[in-house]
Amino acid sequence: MISSFLSMLRFVGGRGQQDFIERLHSVFTTNILIAFAVLVSFKQFGGSPIECLIPDIFTGSWEEYTEMFCFAQDTYHVPFDEVVDAMPRMDREERQISYYQWVPFFLIMQAACFRIPSIIWSYVSDYSGLKVNEIMNMALDDNNVKPDIKANNIKALSTHLQGALHFHRRLIKRHIQPHRVFCLFNLPYSTCYVTMMFLLTRFLNLMNVFVQLYAMNMFLETNRYQFYGIDALLDVLNGRNWDKSGLFPRTTLCDFKVRVMGNIQEHTVQCTLLINLLNEKIFVFLWFWYFFLFLLTLASFMFWLWTFLMPCVNRQFIFKHLEMSELPGDTYEHSRLVSRFVRDYLRMDGVFVIRTLVFQAGVIFGTELLVDVYKSYLGIEEKMRTNFDLPPPSFMSMAMEDQSEYENRANYVRQRRKPRPNDDYYADTPLALDFNRSKIDPGLHYADSRVYPPPIPNSRTSGPPSVQPSTQPADGTQSPPASVLKAFAENQKLLDDFQQYLANNRPRQDDEKTLTRSLKLNEIMNMALDDNNVKPDIKA
Repeated sequence: MISSFLSMLRFVGGRGQQDFIERLHSVFTTNILIAFAVLVSFKQFGGSPIECLIPDIFTGSWEEYTEMFCFAQDTYHVPFDEVVDAMPRMDREERQISYYQWVPFFLIMQAACFRIPSIIWSYVSDYSGLKVNEIMNMALDDNNVKPDIKANNIKALSTHLQGALHFHRRLIKRHIQPHRVFCLFNLPYSTCYVTMMFLLTRFLNLMNVFVQLYAMNMFLETNRYQFYGIDALLDVLNGRNWDKSGLFPRTTLCDFKVRVMGNIQEHTVQCTLLINLLNEKIFVFLWFWYFFLFLLTLASFMFWLWTFLMPCVNRQFIFKHLEMSELPGDTYEHSRLVSRFVRDYLRMDGVFVIRTLVFQAGVIFGTELLVDVYKSYLGIEEKMRTNFDLPPPSFMSMAMEDQSEYENRANYVRQRRKPRPNDDYYADTPLALDFNRSKIDPGLHYADSRVYPPPIPNSRTSGPPSVQPSTQPADGTQSPPASVLKAFAENQKLLDDFQQYLANNRPRQDDEKTLTRSLKLNEIMNMALDDNNVKPDIKA
């Protein structure tokens, strides 16, 4: 028994998918209960759980029958200073003890109850885009002691984490709801689903311990004990033994009837419940263990609830681990950028995964993964500004800007109210009009913005380029086909007519869409007819 108890300690201290509190519930406590159930079953069904003192007239077969009947039938406890013959039958029934036959089954039921929250967490945690179980398996890989495997695992986890976070972010930005009727089914697509499911699992663990404490008092029929374990310990300290308290009595009485020669004879025998010697120790230990587990689970639940309700706690956690990394500069100089990284990019589930990795896989592994995700976030910021030809701002100015303004090119066009400086090509085009009241379609994501042509060089003269073909082909090349020139002229005429229409009428949403398509087609035609396309590098 002691060796089994010590062997199970490795499940608590060892690493696994669950955290320390979860392992105490689903692994350690479950194994303890199963071990106790097996031990009681061996004593109860394989040994002699009860011994009875029978009259001399009973033979050996009668003795065996009496012990089996009294173990299956409920016995009752009467102190030695009370007279049994004068006791009414109703009082005997109220004193009956009926729990010792069901102790193994009760312990197995408790073990199943402690396992259920862990099963629920394993199921619901992978229902989101964040595969928490797979992340933990890769983070806790024993081969992470090798630098190359560790680097590959960190890169793979970083890629998966960025993809999942970006997926949820796009759903929120574009207000996409996969389930419009049953809105509760949209919960897995939120950015706090994993955290909420973890809190729910921890709350189930807390309630399970509380229910098991209450069920133990009801099962043992300790109505006069409000707190069974504490009161039982006080009875021992005060010298109040089982013969006075009646709790786990060793000596009980059993009433049974036998038919002899057609006559029914009633007998009352005194029995010794040897199984109660073991039951008493088991349930006293379990009561104090449940009480200790309840306090630990309550503290853990309050901690995670505090991190969920207080964003500043998550922000300080990310600050601290970024400071421990090899990033140049002081992290607190870029506090606003890091705050936006936590608030708009990682959000609740991202911080939860990083925190869980730090707790289980270690500070080094968790910090390296956080740094890789943070560097990718900085690369996204820089890429967006490069694609949109924006000057690289300082860290403070980057933190003050709203990232949602540049989520895609359509939002960028909508937010721009005047042409870029030193760019005369857009001076007289409808891009300078105020379309702030319009609702342009979101368009492509910023990662697909490479399909758009780069800005027109500043060396181009003001206004649209001339569409008249040159009489002298540049560098001996042929002039553009007449069909291309005709199509461009028609498009240019359409654009001029549309500008005249906008000058006299307020643009509507459909007109803005048509204008946007015309402008894109005009830019494509301008670049296709550029005379410098004879140069291979410019043409490419």
